[in-house]
Amino acid sequence: MTQTAEATSLAASIAKVSNVIISSTKETFETMLDMQVERKFVKVVDRNKPLLGITSVISLSGDLYGTLCLSMTRGTVLRLANRMMGMEFEEVDELVSSCVSEFANVIAGSSKVALTDMNLNLGLPTLIRGSDYQIDFPSLSQPLCVSYHCELGPFLLVFGFAQR
Repeated sequence: MTQTAEATSLAASIAKVSNVIISSTKETFETMLDMQVERKFVKVVDRNKPLLGITSVISLSGDLYGTLCLSMTRGTVLRLANRMMGMEFEEVDELVSSCVSEFANVIAGSSKVALTDMNLNLGLPTLIRGSDYQIDFPSLSQPLCVSYHCELGPFLLVFGFAQR
């Protein structure tokens, strides 16, 4: 295969994964929370810029490898946990943190099911709080940020992949 054909194949694979992740996010909100989400914009993300206050990070490996992040404000996270658990939360505690991680895991898992032909494996979710961090995307990737809004508040889906 020529370099041009390999680059085209890689771009097609990354586009396929990106579209599936975006669709899975919408479907997860609709199914789990009975809620519509509005996509605000998609842009290439600055690797050095912190995301929102609370971010669940999941690594993917296989034919492609990379990182998927679900990032929310504190208020969005609390409202998500309230909705998922049917309880009122005022602080981001261990239970709230596990809700966010599980929600990100469902998005990643739904994406993996739709991409069975791509031999992808999911890592365990890691939750990061604060703004003094940097996400480790593959150096050859161009991470994308998809900004959303829903009745819970704003959130970001950020992901970047490269080929092995």
